[in-house]
Amino acid sequence: MGALPDKVDRTDKAKEKFADSLMSVSNTIHSAILLGILVIPLTAFMQAIMSGKDLLPPLLDYLHTAGTGGPMNWHGFLLGILIFVPSSAASYMRKQALNLYDELADRAALSPALRWPPKPLRESTAKTTIRADRQIDQRFECLGNVPERENL
Repeated sequence: MGALPDKVDRTDKAKEKFADSLMSVSNTIHSAILLGILVIPLTAFMQAIMSGKDLLPPLLDYLHTAGTGGPMNWHGFLLGILIFVPSSAASYMRKQALNLYDELADRAALSPALRWPPKPLRESTAKTTIRADRQIDQRFECLGNVPERENL
């Protein structure tokens, strides 16, 4: 058996599923970042309030070290990295997923067999059902007894 070629062309369905999974991972990462930005500080604030400690002196001390190159500079840098790197990865995944969706849409525009959504049926299901009921009634009329039906 020979080796697989370097670039294997996947089916459109496989590409669409891959794009869906990329979009799902991207949304999950963005949601986690948003929760981290909103929920974690709120939780820390609630813990500080419930503990009964005074919040102002430690906060002022922490903010005072910002101009001296103390820990706040490093904390801000690390926080920026922890937000920027996952957000960039999620944005890249989203861009790749959208590129795959665009590629699939272009292919579908070129090939009528791949168009989505499919062409509508000639008749609605209700009309088909009514017609089938009438055919059944006609068959019963031939036999001489027609069951009672409610008017639709």
